[in-house]
Amino acid sequence: MVLKWVLGVFAFTVGLQHVAESAGICGKAAIRRHWSDCRKFVECGEETTVVFQCPERSFFNPVTLVCDFAMYHECLVENNVDLGYLAARDLLEAKPGRLVMNSRCNELQLGAKFVNPEDCSQFYHCSPSGPMLFQCPGNLLFDSRSNVCNWPQKVEDCSGPGPADAESECAPDCIPDNRCPKDCHLDFIFLPHPGSCSSYLACENGCACSRQCEKGLYWSNRLQRCVPRFESECEDPDPLPCPDCKVDLDERCPLDDDPDNPTLLPLPDRCDGYLKCHEGYVCVVECSDGLNFNEETGQCEDGPCVTTPTILTSPSEDPTTETTPTTTPTTTPTTTPTTTPTTT
Repeated sequence: MVLKWVLGVFAFTVGLQHVAESAGICGKAAIRRHWSDCRKFVECGEETTVVFQCPERSFFNPVTLVCDFAMYHECLVENNVDLGYLAARDLLEAKPGRLVMNSRCNELQLGAKFVNPEDCSQFYHCSPSGPMLFQCPGNLLFDSRSNVCNWPQKVEDCSGPGPADAESECAPDCIPDNRCPKDCHLDFIFLPHPGSCSSYLACENGCACSRQCEKGLYWSNRLQRCVPRFESECEDPDPLPCPDCKVDLDERCPLDDDPDNPTLLPLPDRCDGYLKCHEGYVCVVECSDGLNFNEETGQCEDGPCVTTPTILTSPSEDPTTETTPTTTPTTTPTTTPTTTPTTT
């Protein structure tokens, strides 16, 4: 009986030690996977421990230590429900993260974190799918020195405001889109990109933001994720659409065009590109080197360049057609000489 009691105390002590390690007495700041939920991860600080949840349809990758879409890794958990329940009492729960638009991640390594300059209670986490924005729970602020959410008195480099009460307008690389609901961050809505199969649009509070698939992957609107090319139903008219396409209104482009069958127009003075319509706008797309746009097939092909020149006329003058004057040949009537018969 005493032996069972001693063994029970020993097991409970070991369990509490494991709980303490999971609950956030980590010494150095660290990120580790959640013990029972693949969608979550634990951020361990010296004085705080926060459980974050990945954005919708993404899971925490214990190898790269960032949130990623399910196709990139296998979901593994520790399956220790009892310890998870005990540890949860000492953890701070944060709201789910959001996939957003921020170009700074293009200059940083995978897994890098940096504070939101407009809100010190938020931070960006660079993932393979793009920047993810997380909100520190309660009144915690992001500490750039330790890369964790910390108590306000511990954060010295916060120059921006605290939690924002209202959402800002669309980001510079996003456009308003009525297909994207406003004031809704629970479920993500992904849309096909109008100009590239290697990109897609992610809705963000009424705005459609362009996202780029990893190199070699293509967007599948049916599967709602980036997949190998043979799994994608998307087809690009040209394999190299312009990444920084400047769009303009064009009356030749229909407002309700089919994104799977866009209207393509030839350029008026050259063949190494074409115009692509999308909802009333036109975009100049460049062909690959050495290829010319074929208006009949709608493809950039290896063939001769046949342009359609544009003829401009003065408003006060009507176009004239040069004609070569013709002369009507005149015939000189000829008379047949007559002979008067003679009689003998």
